[in-house]
Amino acid sequence: MDSNKGYTLIELIVVIILISSFVSLASGSIVILFNRGFQVILEQSVSRSNANRIYTAISRDLRNIKDIASILTANNNIIAFNDIEDNTISYYPENQKIQKSINGTSYQFAENAHALNFIYYDASNNVLSEPMTGNGISTNIRTIESEIAIGENISHITINMRVRPRNIRG
Repeated sequence: MDSNKGYTLIELIVVIILISSFVSLASGSIVILFNRGFQVILEQSVSRSNANRIYTAISRDLRNIKDIASILTANNNIIAFNDIEDNTISYYPENQKIQKSINGTSYQFAENAHALNFIYYDASNNVLSEPMTGNGISTNIRTIESEIAIGENISHITINMRVRPRNIRG
């Protein structure tokens, strides 16, 4: 009796081809997942960087409001004021962008902005009703809180800041 207890060359080649195709499919999926993960991390990093830039600039400008009578407009999503250098500065949303205006010249300050909200507080930390417009009308404002939502999809970031202008006392 002659018994063959081995695999033929063709059976080995078929098994090797099947295993290699499974490995290549699995490794391709892993590469796609790693690539997507890298893109998400990159988008979040860019959003964080933009958020930091926005936070720094807006808080600096709000701290430099000239005096209480220099607040020209203070409502839910627009603030306009004169700073210590007598520049008229305003921030407002427009088509999912934040616009900044200096002395009447507007430019895009931030894109992918889904919200720009301001809340105003008096000296006792009570929320002031809005809108407040015109010189001297906004004399109760002592603290300004701002909420900005920027980014897309997974990289969406919300910034909250509360600023007390340096030249406003009370």
